[in-house]
Amino acid sequence: MSEFIKRWVLELLFRGQQLYWRWRAPLIVGVRGIIVHRGRLLLIRHNYGQRHLWYLPGGAVKRKETLVEALCREVREELHVDIQVERLHGIYYNFSHGASDHVIVFTASLDDATGIRPGWEIAAFDFFPLDALPDAMSPATRRRIEEYLTDARHLEYRPW
Repeated sequence: MSEFIKRWVLELLFRGQQLYWRWRAPLIVGVRGIIVHRGRLLLIRHNYGQRHLWYLPGGAVKRKETLVEALCREVREELHVDIQVERLHGIYYNFSHGASDHVIVFTASLDDATGIRPGWEIAAFDFFPLDALPDAMSPATRRRIEEYLTDARHLEYRPW
């Protein structure tokens, strides 16, 4: 299947999901990881949605899966690498897309970045120095990184 067709199908599924969320307003629990390796932050860009923006790796929590298991699985699926979750960074919510979206953010690390490679939904990944982050980050990603850099953990429930 060509890359164009893959991206078109992913974009169509993404748009369909957005419409479904507005109609049904489902409860969604997701996880994200602030993953630092050798002083550099791991960010990803997706093959769907706002493809020009960088995000923290992560995704949805499945049934009968812990939050930590979900983050480890998502990073493994997206980047084919194992991480070590270190601590809870914050708990957030977002109702702007129609869903009741709850996002739990952890800090994590990885021992070896040599085997990292993008999965089918990842357009790109990169490690950025903490003092030279890209301009094109999602607003929520930028806020989470600023919190991390100032050690402003948010264990109370806050907007995403």
